[in-house]
Amino acid sequence: MKLTVLGRYAPLPAPGGACSGYLLTRGDTAVLVDGGNGVASRLIERISLADLTAVVVSHLHPDHYSDLHSIRYGVRAAMEDGRRKAPLPVYAPNEPALGVQWLTAEGLIDLRSLDPSGLEIGDLQFTFAQTKHPIPCYAMAVQGGGSRLFYSADTGASDEVFSLAAGADLALVEASLRDVDSARRELGHLMAREAASLARAAGVKRVLLTHLWPEYDLAGLLAEAREAWPETELAREGAEYQCCS
Repeated sequence: MKLTVLGRYAPLPAPGGACSGYLLTRGDTAVLVDGGNGVASRLIERISLADLTAVVVSHLHPDHYSDLHSIRYGVRAAMEDGRRKAPLPVYAPNEPALGVQWLTAEGLIDLRSLDPSGLEIGDLQFTFAQTKHPIPCYAMAVQGGGSRLFYSADTGASDEVFSLAAGADLALVEASLRDVDSARRELGHLMAREAASLARAAGVKRVLLTHLWPEYDLAGLLAEAREAWPETELAREGAEYQCCS
């Protein structure tokens, strides 16, 4: 299973960057996990929308799904010229209603309620845990070819969420806050130091920090995280990572 990081920022992209978006591929299966601002152009650099198997949306905040606005027009073009035979399956929570209503517009997206008990998409198997966040949001573990990837989505500290990370080969963990902004954890986010500590306690083999505030000094954020786990890394936009067990 291969992970390509398309975007790592929130709640807006850094100049030249993109918000949350991660492409998972194995064999003929290609799944986009989240699709925030700036993700669409990076996605179609790497894969035709005719070949995109599905999208899984962790939650309906715009920095995680707004570029589905653009992706649906690419789906329309692929359907009109015969390269794609059916609308794009998108698995997402069924709240808030406004996001759901938009996603069902024009019949280009086959919206399917995200089943917290898990789902299988081609060669990939997903399991979920609801996070600590103001709206329904789901962390996920993805299995493929003996490899296991964990994605925290947006969350405050939660033993239940990080139990899902246990033994993951690779973990994408949100690190929205630096120590100076610890009071904002009540918004349902982690400090970089917490993210590294929780991932290490879960026994993951490799951790990548994502969901980064673009105005932070990221070297400083990484330094705080490495006080908890020296091997912590920042997710790199455009980078490909093999998830190997």
